[in-house]
Amino acid sequence: MYSIVIVGIVTLVGAPTQVRVTNVSMEDLMHVFAMNRLGAAYLDLEPGRAPFLRSLPHDDLACVAKSYYFLGPSRGLSQIACSSVVFIAAVNAAVIGLLAAAAASSSGAPTELRVIVGAVLGIA
Repeated sequence: MYSIVIVGIVTLVGAPTQVRVTNVSMEDLMHVFAMNRLGAAYLDLEPGRAPFLRSLPHDDLACVAKSYYFLGPSRGLSQIACSSVVFIAAVNAAVIGLLAAAAASSSGAPTELRVIVGAVLGIA
């Protein structure tokens, strides 16, 4: 019974954490768009300053991606798969699966049903 309460609390902490990390990632990208627009404004005022800008003076996706990864190219799938958002989502899925399995266990369900319930709700 205590495990259900503890895992339930961890789930209640994990869900808003995932939402907040996703929001921060989107805000970070918004700031890259804004920096590119500022760069364009600076170049309108002083075109000779282009070599001193780290970001590109356009706000299309190609220029934003180049500005976002200004130390080198994006690492593609590993950039997404190893991100904080994906990691927290995987941990949340595991915790939700454990919570479902613990709830099934406390109701006296057989082991096979506990595993199936935990796996299905964790994946969902």
